[in-house]
Amino acid sequence: MISISAADEKAKRIAAQAYDMLATQQVLRTTTSEIQVEAADGVLALKGRVRTNSHRNLAQRLAQTAVNGWQLRNELISDEALALEIANRLAADPRTATAQVRCDVFLGVVTLQGVVKGPWQHQAVLELVGKVPGVASVNDQLSVVP
Repeated sequence: MISISAADEKAKRIAAQAYDMLATQQVLRTTTSEIQVEAADGVLALKGRVRTNSHRNLAQRLAQTAVNGWQLRNELISDEALALEIANRLAADPRTATAQVRCDVFLGVVTLQGVVKGPWQHQAVLELVGKVPGVASVNDQLSVVP
């Protein structure tokens, strides 16, 4: 889904042009994307969530054709990048490095599945994942074993 927000009439025209370009792509206009096009003070910003880095890059390329001299700021968060950041943080932390965790992300909602070694590791996983920028919520399906 794509929505627009604009500060004035000129910004509204720029945002509408970007919207029209983004809407040509089914992967960006469906329920597997949440894109807000915001235009104000010479800046066109893409905000929200997309499934993949390819979708993020596609949105940027399409919006670039509409900016007409405005600055383009791509602040879209991809689920793919979010899952990678979560995996890297879990692997890098000594408290969670041995946890067997699978992380699935859909529009910022993180589902954790797998096995952790005790309540201390369970808490550490939830803490780390909850602190990752872009995580909207966590669906905890982890099993705790002693």
